[in-house]
Amino acid sequence: MRTATDIYFSKAYCKEEIEEELKKCAALGGDIDTLEREEFSLSQLMEIRKGLEAGLDVSIYQDRELNWYLMQEIRLGLLSKINMMFYVKQGLDWMQLSEIRLGIEHGIDVTQYASEKYIASQMQEIRLGLEHGVAAVLYSDPQYDWFQMEEIRLGLEKGLDISVYAKMEYDYLKMREIRKGIEGGIDLIPYVEKDYSSRILAQIHKLLFLKVNPDPYLELGYNDEQLEQIGNAIEQKVNLLPYLSKEMFGVQLDEIIKGLVNHLDVSIYAKPIYNWRQMHEIRRGLENRIDPTIYARIEFSFSQMREIRLGLQAGIDVTTYAKVVYATQDMRREREKLEKDKIHKDYISQDAGIENLIVITGYDYLEVSIESNGMEASMLLDQPIEGMVYTVDHVIEALKKQGVVLGIDREAIENILNTQEYGISKVIARGREPVDGEDGEYEFLFRTELPIQPKQLPDGSVDYRHMEYFEEIKAGDKVAVYKASTLGKGGFSVTGRIFPAKRGKEKPILKGTGFVLLEDKCTYVAALSGKIELFGYKLVISKLLVIPGDVTYAIGDFSFEGDIKIKGSVGSGVIIEAAGNIEIDGNVESAKIISGKDILLKSGVAAGGNGLIQAKGSVYGKFFEAVTIKADKDIQANYMLNCDVNTMGHVLIHGSKGMIIGGRVKAVLGIKTRQLGNIAQVFTAVETGITDELIQQQAQLIKEMDKVASEIEIFQFGIEKFSDKYDIITLADMPVYQKILMAINFKQDEMEKLKNKEKEIKEHLAKAEQGSITVFGPAYPRSQVIIDRIPYMLMEELANIVFKRKADKVAIYRNNKTSDIIG
Repeated sequence: MRTATDIYFSKAYCKEEIEEELKKCAALGGDIDTLEREEFSLSQLMEIRKGLEAGLDVSIYQDRELNWYLMQEIRLGLLSKINMMFYVKQGLDWMQLSEIRLGIEHGIDVTQYASEKYIASQMQEIRLGLEHGVAAVLYSDPQYDWFQMEEIRLGLEKGLDISVYAKMEYDYLKMREIRKGIEGGIDLIPYVEKDYSSRILAQIHKLLFLKVNPDPYLELGYNDEQLEQIGNAIEQKVNLLPYLSKEMFGVQLDEIIKGLVNHLDVSIYAKPIYNWRQMHEIRRGLENRIDPTIYARIEFSFSQMREIRLGLQAGIDVTTYAKVVYATQDMRREREKLEKDKIHKDYISQDAGIENLIVITGYDYLEVSIESNGMEASMLLDQPIEGMVYTVDHVIEALKKQGVVLGIDREAIENILNTQEYGISKVIARGREPVDGEDGEYEFLFRTELPIQPKQLPDGSVDYRHMEYFEEIKAGDKVAVYKASTLGKGGFSVTGRIFPAKRGKEKPILKGTGFVLLEDKCTYVAALSGKIELFGYKLVISKLLVIPGDVTYAIGDFSFEGDIKIKGSVGSGVIIEAAGNIEIDGNVESAKIISGKDILLKSGVAAGGNGLIQAKGSVYGKFFEAVTIKADKDIQANYMLNCDVNTMGHVLIHGSKGMIIGGRVKAVLGIKTRQLGNIAQVFTAVETGITDELIQQQAQLIKEMDKVASEIEIFQFGIEKFSDKYDIITLADMPVYQKILMAINFKQDEMEKLKNKEKEIKEHLAKAEQGSITVFGPAYPRSQVIIDRIPYMLMEELANIVFKRKADKVAIYRNNKTSDIIG
C-alpha cells in the first residue's frame, strides 16, 4: 500500500529529484525501464538506490505496492542477511518488522515476541529486556500493556523486587510510583494496600520525597489535585497552610500559590466562596496594584470582575457600571465608551477668546465678565458716588452674588481699591486646571538595555568588544524600586464647577525568578548572583558561569545549563557547551564552542582547521580562520579565511576590508561581503538559496509525518478491534484500551508539532528563494557561486555585483541596478 509520502513525492514538483534518482539507479545497474514504467515515488526510489549502492538484490522489494518504510525494513534486513519477507507475508506492520529486525541484529531469540498477538510497542519492551539480559518471560503476557511491560523491565534491569508491583490489576502509573519509590528508598506499599489511586500515590511519593508526612492530609481526605498543590507550595517555599481548605479545588490553591510567590496579600481572595476564575481576576488586580475590593464580591461573575478590573487599570470611574445588574457585555460597552472619552465631560474648551465674554450684571456700580470657559473673571468698578466707600469684603460679596465664587484674588481687589482704578476692567479671579496624578514608575538599578549591536568603525568594519550579552548582578543587590502613582490635584472654574483629577495608573508588580520583594512591596532584591534580564514586567535573575581568565586544555572543559561568560581566551582542545548564550572576550583557538542560543566572540577564531563554532542562534566574531561554523541564524564577522560555514540565516561580512577567501560558505538567506576570493585566485565557494540540506530536511520531515500517520493508523486499528469486542462501559475500565487512546493523543500532538515544523521549513524555503550574494568590491576568478543548487564559476574579475538566480541559471547584476544584467 502506497503512503501519503509516496504520493507526495510522486507529484510534478518532485520531477527533478525523481529524474536524479533514476539516473543514480541506472548508473548503479538498476532496471531503469521497470522503474520508469512503474512510476515509483521519490522515497521508494531512494530505498531502491540505497539497496543498489549496497549491492543488494533489490528485486526482493522492488514492488510499487510496498510503501517506502516497508521497503526500508526489507533493505535493512538484507544488509544484515535477514529475510524480512517471511514476516511481511505474515501481515505484520512496519513497526513490528523493525522490532523483529533489531532483535535478530542483536542476536536475541525473537520467537519470544515475533507474533501478531503483540503490537510493536510490546515487542520493543520484550526485545529491550532480552537485550539487557533480564527474564522477559516475567512480563511477556500480552495482557500487560506496553507501559506496564516497561515498568517491570526497568525494575528487573535495576535488580528490584518486581513481585511487589508486577500485578495485572495495577495500572502502569501505580507500578511506576512503586518502582520509583523502591529506587529512592521510599516504601509506598502501605499506601498501595489502602487502595489509593495511582494519581494520589504519585503525590504521596512527591510529599515523602520532600520529607513531608502525607498522612494528616490523607486522613482529612485531600484529593490528588490538592495534594499536588500542597507539594508545589513546599517546593516553591511558600506557606499555604493558613489558606488550605479541603473545600478548595486544586486550581483554586494554585491561584493562591501564584499570589504567595509574587508576595501578594492573598487573604483578599483565598476563600472557598470564590471559584478559581474569580480568584484569578482578584489576583490580577493585586498584581496591577489596583484595589480589587471594589469588585471582590461573590455575586460578580469572573467576567464581570474582569471588566471592572480593566476599567480600574485604565483609570476610569467604574462606579457607573460596577453593578451586578449589568451583564458582562453591557459592562464592556460602557467601559470601552469611558476609555475613549479621554476628556472629562465637565471640561470646557479653552479655545474661546475675549470675544466670547459672558457679561453678568446686577449691581449698578459693578460689572463682572466671565470667560466662556469659566477659568477667568474680570471686574469693572464704577466711580463710587458721594458718600459711598468700597470695601474688599463688600466687593467679594457682590462678586459671589454674580456667580464668581472660587479663585477670587483678594490682593487684586485691594489693589484696585487702593489705586482707585475705576472704569477699567481688571482680572480679579482665576480658575485652576486639574493636574492628573503621575503614573507609578519603576527605577531599575541595572542596565535594562545592553549594547547587543556591534559598534561600527570608520572603515565600515565592526568592533565586537562593544557588544555585551550579560548584565551581572550579585546576591543582595537592590535591583529595582517602585514609586507608586500619585492622586493628582483637582481643578475648578471661577463659577464653582469642580474638575476632578485622575489618579495616576499603577504599574504591575514584577514577576519572575531569582529575586525577593521586601515588605514595603516596592523594593526588589537579588536572591542569587548571576545575570539579570527584564522582559516587560518579568524580571529574571539566572545563573551565569563567569570564568575570569583563560580556559586551556589543562583546566578542562565546561558544560553549563545557563549562560557562560569567559573573560579570557580559549585554547586548543577545549570544549565549551552552554544551554544559553556564550560570550568570550579573548581569542579562540581550535576549540569546540557549542551554544543553545547565541555565540559572541569579541576577538576572533584561528582554529587551524580543527575548531567548531555551533549555535542554535546567531554567531558574532571579529574574524574566523580555518574553522567550521554552524548556526541556525545569522553569522557576522569582519572576514572569513578558509572556513567551512553553514547557516540557515545570512552571512554578513563588514568593513572596507571585509572578505571571504577560501573554504565553503553556505547561507540559506544570503551573503554580503566586500571581497570574494583574492588576487591569487584561491578557490572560494559561496552558496545561498535552496540547498540540498534544506530539501533533505523537508523530505525527512515529511517521512517522519508519514511514519507518525502510520502509527496513528495502527493504533486506531487496535481501538477498532477492542470496540468490536467490548461494550463502551467495559472499555472505560480497560487500562490497555485507555493507554492506546493515550498513545493516539500523544501521536496526534506529535503530528501537530511536525506540521508546525513543516510550515516553518516552507516559510524558510520561500525566503531562501529570494537569496542573493552581494559583493561590494572585487570578486575574483575561481570563486564558485551556487544559488538554488545551480553552480557558476567566475572566470574574470568583476566588482560591485549581485548574484541572483534567473530561471535555471545564475545571473550577475550590477549592484543597486537589478535590471542591468552584466553576465
